[in-house]
Amino acid sequence: MATSSLTRDAELLALHTGMSYQQAFQIAGATRRRDPLIPRPAGVQELLERWVLRTIAWPSHDPVYPWGIVWYGRRGNT
Repeated sequence: MATSSLTRDAELLALHTGMSYQQAFQIAGATRRRDPLIPRPAGVQELLERWVLRTIAWPSHDPVYPWGIVWYGRRGNT
């Protein structure tokens, strides 16, 4: 059974935000395809989220490469 992108977006939005599927479906249907379903956080909120990720979630990892995957090119550095 094929799932439409609208249905898939609504399911993911409901899963990650905890809102009901009906509410997520309305938001996904009213949002243009390339716009984010969840708005970008305001300045202070973004700083808080960045701090949480750096200090609690990934304290020993670079936030640019959080899983330690870095591309070194052809030099053979691994």
